Amino acid sequence: MSGQTASSAMKQLLILVSLIIPIWASACKKINKADIEGNCIEQFAMADTDVILKCNGSEDSALVTWKVNNTDLAPRNEIVLTSGTLMLLNASVSLDGEYTCHRDKTGEIMSNIHLRMGYPPSRPLIKCYSVSYPESVRCTWKLEEETHIPTHFIVSYRYGIAMNEEVKNCKQIVPEESSCIIRDIHLFSVTPYTLNVTAVNPLGSTSKLHQFIVEDIIKPDPPEEVTVSQIEMQRRKLFVQWKPPSSWPELTYFPLKYRIRYWQDGTSMFRMIGPYEETFFTLVGLRPKTKYHIEVSAKDFTDSGEDSDWSHVVSAAPWTST
Repeated sequence: MSGQTASSAMKQLLILVSLIIPIWASACKKINKADIEGNCIEQFAMADTDVILKCNGSEDSALVTWKVNNTDLAPRNEIVLTSGTLMLLNASVSLDGEYTCHRDKTGEIMSNIHLRMGYPPSRPLIKCYSVSYPESVRCTWKLEEETHIPTHFIVSYRYGIAMNEEVKNCKQIVPEESSCIIRDIHLFSVTPYTLNVTAVNPLGSTSKLHQFIVEDIIKPDPPEEVTVSQIEMQRRKLFVQWKPPSSWPELTYFPLKYRIRYWQDGTSMFRMIGPYEETFFTLVGLRPKTKYHIEVSAKDFTDSGEDSDWSHVVSAAPWTST
């Protein structure tokens, strides 16, 4: 990666972070109408470390009192008051709250601190699947551990592994969701895509790269509208039918094949049959007067990628005259 390219990428990241930080800072709120305008501070601190809160305008702990969420604080093993500061030892996430220091005699608020305890982001866990092949790829991510504070994601991708390839933003359909869509996909290519997910919060940031080839990550959604029905006068048969997943856009040139899994009520032993190209099938050789549970999965016809998850379960027993 050239120095100019690296510098440009870093500048873009810094600009995005600078736009995010004011959103975090604006969350501070007053808990007392008597508080001085602008004296509210939002302070982020790493959990399981010692945290120091400073009382503005006082260097003598004897002249101030501290409250958290309007409840008086007194010194104890994990709380130390010294020189106008409050120290929380090995502070846990549970110590989140609104901390205020007051003049001892008048009760006037000198500082109002909204303490947010949490952790810097861990490396994201990333998964990418093409449920709408050949139109798009959907990528999702989550952090290995909870941060307990607002964490935002910057997501980009490039086609290829070279660092000088064009970098594009991965479009998040819903900003709050940890997922994005890549639409300009190259079919039948051995060149991988590289997704870059960067997690950012006030305590730090971390990034992870994830590479994939489109045909390797094809995974249709499950078949829809699965139904099972009896066949009149047939005591050992059931008729199953379904529809292809509505998210699969092109069945003419990219057909699907299906597997059926079924088992008797009260047992965990199942039988799996297929694959079949049709969207219906007749189960035969069943036990009369026995209830069966049935589900269906789909896969790309060329066997690329993975099987879908199983459909919802439908249940029925073969026809009986009584």
